[in-house]
Amino acid sequence: MEADRSSGAAGADALPLEFPDPVVVKVDGVIADLVPGYLQARRAEVLTLSAAVQTSDLAALQLAGHRLKGSGAGYGFPEITAFGGAIEDAASVGDMAGVVRAVRGLASYLDAVRLELP
Repeated sequence: MEADRSSGAAGADALPLEFPDPVVVKVDGVIADLVPGYLQARRAEVLTLSAAVQTSDLAALQLAGHRLKGSGAGYGFPEITAFGGAIEDAASVGDMAGVVRAVRGLASYLDAVRLELP
């Protein structure tokens, strides 16, 4: 199980914590109407993740990370998928430091994203 613990931490460590402002993301015309709402919901989710960190709710963090991992790339945000995977992996092994790093990185990314709509 110790190998898994370092794997979760390594995933979070490999991701950037800060992003240049702005990170311009070109949005596919097919989903252009959905993307602003998706990002707004992810920004709100950062608050939920932060609350779960404060209470050390690893189960909630793992589930939220899993959902982020599954949705980000589908909306054109592979970074959200990567941060979600890092949150899920770190939470699954009890690596709160890894969770915190990934949540901070996700928040920084979401703050920096600017959409280029068709």
